[in-house]
Parts: sequence; structure tokens; C-alpha cells
Amino acid sequence: MKRSVLIALAAFALAGCAKESVVDSALTNAGNAIGFNTYSNITRGNPFDNNPEFAASGNVFGVTAFISTSDSPYMGKADAGTEIVSDGTKWDYKNTSDIRYWPTQGETLSFYAYAPYTKNGVAIPVAYTKGDGMIMTDYTVPADDAGQVDLMYASALNVAKASPAVKVPLQFKHAMTQVRFKAKAKGDGVFIDVKENGIKLSNLKSKGTFTLSAAGAASWSITEGNLTEYTAVFPETKEITNVEAKNLYDADKALILLPQEFAAKTGDGDMTGGTLTISCKIYYKDNNATPQYLFGSADTYADYTVPFSSKKVTGDTEGEEIWKMNKRITYTLTVTGNLEPILFKTSVVDWEDSNADMEI
Repeated sequence: MKRSVLIALAAFALAGCAKESVVDSALTNAGNAIGFNTYSNITRGNPFDNNPEFAASGNVFGVTAFISTSDSPYMGKADAGTEIVSDGTKWDYKNTSDIRYWPTQGETLSFYAYAPYTKNGVAIPVAYTKGDGMIMTDYTVPADDAGQVDLMYASALNVAKASPAVKVPLQFKHAMTQVRFKAKAKGDGVFIDVKENGIKLSNLKSKGTFTLSAAGAASWSITEGNLTEYTAVFPETKEITNVEAKNLYDADKALILLPQEFAAKTGDGDMTGGTLTISCKIYYKDNNATPQYLFGSADTYADYTVPFSSKKVTGDTEGEEIWKMNKRITYTLTVTGNLEPILFKTSVVDWEDSNADMEI
């Protein structure tokens, strides 16, 4: 079942000013201010299971709303959403001057939201128009793991005031692709060690324009070029066997990358095809005997690079694209002693999960 974050916009009394052109004197009555409250069943707003970080105190999302009778923003601005901040238990306006009230003449409101409000301490650039919805131009995912954020979006369209209170659900969805890794040895007595931060994905696109249309449809337009190498950040993992695939990442870590399509590298002359490089040691050890190293050495990790694409692969057959929004892809790297070509076996379910087995 697809997991997502539910944010409710609830009506409650707040002091403030009204837009007199669209509301009557009843607008500032108790219960008519557009407020924010978190449903009690919220579980998470980040890419990792069982972490309710989205609603953690101090977190902020941005929201802009358009009224049915005007092309100008009713809440927020054309270049920034109103900041809504959590105190750990509920959401409220960060600035009281931003408070808006429900119109009372039958008008409807359409809301467009994004989270987080900032990336690396800088407000995420965004543009709103009533006709186009919400657009983030040239959104860039840095190579630095710490700078990769879980961009999310939500919309609620044509919402009218109800009595005695209105709750407008904003269901936040992940705009990015999450990538994780497991490793497994193949064959009795075969072991592998994987170096700290020992997986690199090369020739991936890093820039694109995100659009949440006026109708609430989300899409990316990925910029060609801007090819980037991304390093998976995880601790050194030793003595991986053939018993079970071992998670390389800690539970709260993953690569957060742009949804995109890319082809695998086809040869030495292909400078743009995707590759995966694993830095590892492969050795044979029987009955606790001295390891016999098949790849790398006792003191040195060695790099092994293979072609790598964005498609679901079974054996040597490519299938559907799996690097999509709201997808969590887990690649299981099965490493053999003779370094056969990596083979892919994937299964995709709804973050949404996408599992990929790769045999080296």
C-alpha cells in the first residue's frame, strides 16, 4: 500500500485582516481562518520507514492557494508559498501576517504545497500561476549526500468553505527516486567485504524542472547533460555471505535522486552511459582457513565497474523504466567469485518499492 503524508487544513479562530474584495464582514468570525492540523495517523514524511520526521518541530512546508474569482494568489505569493511550521504536534503559520480566511461568497480555493521549504538553508525557488500551477525550474540534486533532500508535493483543488469547520487534506507524495543497496555472496565459502562508501553511480542527470499542474498532476522535465557521479554513503561492511542479502545502508540513509531514464554504458567510447562501481574484496574461506583472495587483497579494496541503466532487468533482458517519482529501488548486488557480468532481477511494488538483484 502506498504510504504518504496527510496534512489537513482545519478552520479555527485567528485574528487578522481579510481581503474585503472577496469576503464579507463575517469572514473574521471565529472558525473562519484557514488553519493547519496534523492527522493523528501521520507516520512519516521522509523517505525512510517509521520516522515521523515530516511533522517534527521546526519543519516547514510552503503553500499557495488561488481563489476561483481571481488569477492572483489568495494565499502565498507568485514566487513563494506561505510558510507553515510544525511545533511537533500541530501546524501553524510561521508569520501571523500570512493568515488567510475562508471566503464566504461561495468561492473555492485550490492549494499547491511543497516540502521542505528550504534546501541547505536556502529557500527552494518556486513559481506559481493559476493557469500553470507550481513550477520549480532547474531543481538540482548535488553529488554531496547531505545536500540530497526528499522533495515532496501536494495539492487540494476547488475546496469550498463548509460549516462548522473545513478540513482540506494535503496528501504529500515523494517527487524523487530513492536508491538503496544490499549485497550478497554467491557460492559456499565465498565472502565479500564492501568498502566504506564503496558504491558509485556515474553519468546520472542532476537537474530538472518539476511541475505540479493546475489540475494537480506532477511531472519532471529532466535537463540533458549535467551528468554527475553519486556516491552511496554507508559504513564498511565485512564478511557478507550467501546466506542472505545484507543491507549496506543504515535504516535512515539512502540516495535521493531525480527520477530519470538513462541507458547503460555500451563500451569504452560511450562517455554518457550509466555505470555502477563497487569497491570490494572477494575471498574464499573454508572452515576458518586463511582467506584466499579472488579480487582485491587483505590490505586493498579493488573497484569493479559494470554497465547500469534505469530499467527493470531480468537476466540480460531490459524491461520497464523503474526510476520514477515515489519509487524506492533496492539493488541487491550478488557477487560471485569469478566476476561474471552483473545480471538484474527486479520486482516493483508501492514509498513504492522497486527491488533489483544484480549478479556480478
